[in-house]
Amino acid sequence: MKVFASMPRLESLKGGNKELYVVSIATDLRGAEEDFDRTVSANNQPLDRIVPETADKSLLKYYVMAISNIYEKIKPGHPVSMIGDGIVLYPELDPKGLLGLDIFVVESDAGHRSAGKLFEGLLGDKTVKQGVDSLIAAGAKLTAPLVGDVANAVVSVIPAILKKNHDDLLFSIAYSGRASRKYSIKDGSMLVTRGNELIDCDIAFDLIEE
Repeated sequence: MKVFASMPRLESLKGGNKELYVVSIATDLRGAEEDFDRTVSANNQPLDRIVPETADKSLLKYYVMAISNIYEKIKPGHPVSMIGDGIVLYPELDPKGLLGLDIFVVESDAGHRSAGKLFEGLLGDKTVKQGVDSLIAAGAKLTAPLVGDVANAVVSVIPAILKKNHDDLLFSIAYSGRASRKYSIKDGSMLVTRGNELIDCDIAFDLIEE
């Protein structure tokens, strides 16, 4: 059973022109993958091109982490121009029983340079590093609590890193689903609209049963 998730609509509700980008972190139980292409769509940046070569990228083997292009001059009444599935949050993969998504909509201050600093700070964080060591030590015996704990550590440091980079976190949302409940995707597909006073967006889920 595979899941596909995307953001087909993103809109700013307040203020003048904004430069927006989306960061997504997906948690599942697939374990470490050496060869999986982390570029999940044309709208997403390959993290290997953003994260400095000297950084320890072990975390990227366990989580599907993506960052969208920067969308410029986005103002109220004029949603981000996207076609098809829009921004891919989770490619068509089998989560192996558990799927979690943490999604962040960010106003950029310095383009993808800040994005690079975001992941540099994330991969260099002491707590995150300790979590990665735990994942490596677990090998093939990954458990949902362990993977979830490390994901929580990752998510918890993102706001501080964004603030340090002078980027503004405008909206965030979390999702989780289990295979036993078909990942909470009713009738094989689900479209939800979420937002706050600054951002409004649609998130789409599709369940692909093999």
